[in-house]
Amino acid sequence: MLKYQAASFSGKIGRKGFLMRFSGKKEGREALLYIVTGVFTTLVNFFVFSLLDFGLARIGIAGRLAYKFAYAAAFFAAVLFAYWSNKLYVFQNKDMSLPRLLREFSAFLAARLFSGAVCFLLMILLVDIMELGHSLAWALSSVFNLGFNYLASKFWIFREKMHE
Repeated sequence: MLKYQAASFSGKIGRKGFLMRFSGKKEGREALLYIVTGVFTTLVNFFVFSLLDFGLARIGIAGRLAYKFAYAAAFFAAVLFAYWSNKLYVFQNKDMSLPRLLREFSAFLAARLFSGAVCFLLMILLVDIMELGHSLAWALSSVFNLGFNYLASKFWIFREKMHE
């Protein structure tokens, strides 16, 4: 029985490919694209943060100030990238009318400001109080950020009823 199931399963994957089968359903496609754009958003955030944190330290700005500025700049770069990638690719919302853009972006920004503020305070706790490294603190705060932002995007910002 196991041999038959394995052969049947591999046959289904071989014909269409796993990603094609997974992305064929709206929810599966959205989840897959959210993960992919989330990875790219995280990379934007991490690279901007790392470059600024390193660069500011190299020009003599104190570490306790450098990571805060680097975090804020990386946060805003990631928010812009995340909004457009979620709007256009994850939720495939091509409506560029000004009322729609203002409504979505204000909701998106509000959610990101909330999660960003929580993560910023978490960074201060982890770096200044617990004395963890900047990159490790960033990674730990990103766990909260990722989960909260997914839920806000899926059930509040880009939900179907908001677009009617």
